[in-house]
Amino acid sequence: MLSVENAYCQVLATASLLPTETVPLAEAVGRVLRQTITADRDFPPYDRVTMDGIAVRHAALAAGQRVFPIERTQLAGAVPEPLLNPRAAVEIMTGAALPPGTDTVIRYEDLDFGDEPTRQATLRAALPSQGHNVHRQGSDQVAGTLLLAPGTVLSPAELAVAATVGAGRLTVTRRPRLAVVSTGDELVALGQTPLPHQIRRSNAPMLQAALGPKAA
Repeated sequence: MLSVENAYCQVLATASLLPTETVPLAEAVGRVLRQTITADRDFPPYDRVTMDGIAVRHAALAAGQRVFPIERTQLAGAVPEPLLNPRAAVEIMTGAALPPGTDTVIRYEDLDFGDEPTRQATLRAALPSQGHNVHRQGSDQVAGTLLLAPGTVLSPAELAVAATVGAGRLTVTRRPRLAVVSTGDELVALGQTPLPHQIRRSNAPMLQAALGPKAA
């Protein structure tokens, strides 16, 4: 008699790789990836602001400046415009691109704001370090980096990675086709009334449910 380990090895030795198919991203969860996914650009693709607040030049802070007039406001998704006055600030939102001429973001919680029309922000917390609250371009991944390798089992997290690089369809291993065969002279169909020496065929529905809706 073969041991379980030997039997398992023999089964694997005769197993063949299933063919591939291309499916929409939303249908790829739980499938096995059969293509390479690489970063199509740096991630993040720009110096990204990580807190709502103001963007300033750290050199102004280092020189002792603590009050900054608000030059303008920049929302996430807006084209970043340069800071014109090196002693001013840009009010900025989480996710926005860091404006040229600034290098540090001070969060709202560390500021006091004056009233319109001469609105200004005053730092009331400790001096932040240069680059504070800035997620630097390429600090997660640089363009061309391998993100997902063939053989990866695709969970929702991997689907998010694929979506990040614009992969709306993925090449994956085709699902195996399964057949459940239940035999025995003592078995009768579910709709039949068994005789005293018979039982209903219950294993087949259980196995089909365990294997998923594709089993037949």
